[in-house]
Amino acid sequence: MENRNILQYFFDCVTINYANFRGRSRRKEYWSLILFTFIIFILFLTIGDLFEGQYQQYFFGFFFIAFFLPVLSAGVRRMHDIELTILAAECNKVAMFNVP
Repeated sequence: MENRNILQYFFDCVTINYANFRGRSRRKEYWSLILFTFIIFILFLTIGDLFEGQYQQYFFGFFFIAFFLPVLSAGVRRMHDIELTILAAECNKVAMFNVP
């Protein structure tokens, strides 16, 4: 087993496994992606506030486009790792975001 840090797991998720829905995702890989995505989201909101909110929707749109697929694919691969199907990921999405 190779020794990797959470930053390497994050970069693997957003580069190599950008839209990879097959295979499994380790717990450390999934949570490192969530952690750095949250940190980047806070940075984008802060940068948007520096411009007095004028460009905040553009920062949020760029963030959404850039990180939607990696987070979704890592979630699906994490569900595969704990022996659940894509249906469980869909139920999780509905429960979290109230999306039908």
